[in-house]
Amino acid sequence: MNVLIKTFLVIISLVSLSLLSASPAVAQDNSQARERVANRCTIVTQRVDLITSRYEQNKNRHVERYQNIYQKVTELITRLENEGYDVEDLKASLGELNQKVREFAYEYNQVIKELNDSKNHVCGNNEGEYKQAITRARNNLLKAREKALEIRIMINDEIKPELRALLNTSRSN
Repeated sequence: MNVLIKTFLVIISLVSLSLLSASPAVAQDNSQARERVANRCTIVTQRVDLITSRYEQNKNRHVERYQNIYQKVTELITRLENEGYDVEDLKASLGELNQKVREFAYEYNQVIKELNDSKNHVCGNNEGEYKQAITRARNNLLKAREKALEIRIMINDEIKPELRALLNTSRSN
């Protein structure tokens, strides 16, 4: 019986020694895991920053292009109106175009906002909120692209034909 107790004590001592000697290795694994998470946070944040800046540039380029079209058509309307042409339909189309450009800019701003919001969640422990923010950004990007398509269709199918019709009536008179 005495031998059994001694054997039991030896086994417990060996187990406790092995646990104590394993503690630095476990601590080292935890620090490596923390370092990997911090590196991941940095990499994802940099990638989101890059994507956000690209989307910002893209939005600015589109809005500038649409504003230039709006400005040129406005100047043409003014000139045609001074010459006595009926430009009310064209003015209505131009107002609708301006509204669509504002909606496009709003949707694109929402994309950028959601991407910036996702950066706050990537470094935290809530992976679900990060994925939700990215999903919302994608959905808003789809809406912005739909608005851009609507603008192109409106320019090509409404405004250009109206301008051509006005210019054709001026040539036939």
